[in-house]
Amino acid sequence: MRRILRSDNGIALVMVVFIISLAFLFIVALVNYNNNYRKNVVSTAQMEDALKIAEAGYNHYMYYLNQDSDFFKNPQGIDIPGPYGQEGFKPVSLDDGLPVQYDKTVYRIGDNIIGYYEIRVIQPAVNEELAIISTGWTAENENIKKSIRVKLHKRTFAEYVDFTDSSGDVRWITGNEAHGPVFCNGDILVDGNPTFHDNVYTAGELKILSGAPNIIGNKYEGKDGIVPAVFPATNTEMENWAKNGGIHLTGRTCIFIDGDTLTIRNKNHNDDNAFDAELPRSGVVFVNGPIFISGILDGMLTVYATEDIYITAKDPTNFDPTKAAKTGKIQIGSIDYDIGIGYQDTNIPLNKDASGSGYSDDMLGLISEKNIYVATRTWPTSNAQGYVTYDINSKTRKDHITMNNLIIYGALMSGARSKGGQFTVESYNKIEVRGKVSVYGSKIQNDSRGPVGTYNSSGMVSGYSKLDWFDYRLKTMSPPHFVEPANSGWEVRSWEEITNP
Repeated sequence: MRRILRSDNGIALVMVVFIISLAFLFIVALVNYNNNYRKNVVSTAQMEDALKIAEAGYNHYMYYLNQDSDFFKNPQGIDIPGPYGQEGFKPVSLDDGLPVQYDKTVYRIGDNIIGYYEIRVIQPAVNEELAIISTGWTAENENIKKSIRVKLHKRTFAEYVDFTDSSGDVRWITGNEAHGPVFCNGDILVDGNPTFHDNVYTAGELKILSGAPNIIGNKYEGKDGIVPAVFPATNTEMENWAKNGGIHLTGRTCIFIDGDTLTIRNKNHNDDNAFDAELPRSGVVFVNGPIFISGILDGMLTVYATEDIYITAKDPTNFDPTKAAKTGKIQIGSIDYDIGIGYQDTNIPLNKDASGSGYSDDMLGLISEKNIYVATRTWPTSNAQGYVTYDINSKTRKDHITMNNLIIYGALMSGARSKGGQFTVESYNKIEVRGKVSVYGSKIQNDSRGPVGTYNSSGMVSGYSKLDWFDYRLKTMSPPHFVEPANSGWEVRSWEEITNP
């Protein structure tokens, strides 16, 4: 019996130890669970805070982008050293002179540092929107980060091969072709069988008077939500860019573009003698007066005139058109063009399905508050007016000013502040037939499409015929500080949380 009792006591002791061990393990597990739960709660809160900080960084960057739509191109950014670190956006990495990453920016409320964010930029490319990547983290834990990517688009005038404020009496007829998207603030009139190789946009309606247009794209009308793009009422912003890092002149001005150098002759500067200038830092030349311009550009430039602009095919800084050197020639297909304004690198995307980079980085904006003329009889001189218009029958006009087959590269805007501005050919209805005039880029006219020649049932009677092609870089990129619609703003095309870069 005693042995049996002793045996029972041993079993009881083992059971007690076992139960105590289980209890201990349970307590340890419970403590670990509580600790892990607390850590998970803290970690989740920090992840949520990091995401909020990333959003704050994006919103902060958008503030500067709304102040200057070209801010993402600025290699200087905005350097604001603060008591706790950088409070602006100072680029720390550039690609081809453009920002791709900024120094981390402190995010604080008063003296309380909440965290930090870091902005990266994916510069726009052909058919690829500007993208902003913002990475945020808390001051307590820099190892927990969250990142967002936002793709942005801003409506511009230059994202169409042909932008007009109205149609007037001008109609799209058989034989007309639009090699790019078309936009009209009013109705678009079709009288025949024109071909549109991309989308057609009208804030009014597409009125078919006869025939049937061939639209290789989509049609969008006012009933589909298309609204007019409003021309701005002031040029103050453009003039400010010229006065701050640009070139600002008054009076008749002649500009010959030689790569990244401008040869300029201005009636009220340097006794009207020519002088050279580098492409301005802001990229803007502003002239309070008329401009005569030609050349081949290596870089990015916007030229603005308060009066008419005359595009020549010779160096307009030489006041003798019989001795002025031709700008150059280029062969495209079977057409041998004289160059009005060209690019050093003419590798521009002309196909609507083009994408990516590797294309030319040359881009010109030409803006007139009045008209843009292809010069056929007017040439700069030293008289009081600053230019002379030759008789239509003069040999000088025929042999030295009016050119056969002229090509112009760039985004051309006429009537920038007042209705009535057109792109047209000087004396288009009086000069002899001269071939084609082609714009490789975009034409924006605060009126109907300007005439470049006349024709009848037998063919051309005077002037030129058109052959324009859209530069598809202009869908997502613009020349420096190019005039924007008064009702434009940055639109978010997509927002997503992404893996930290």
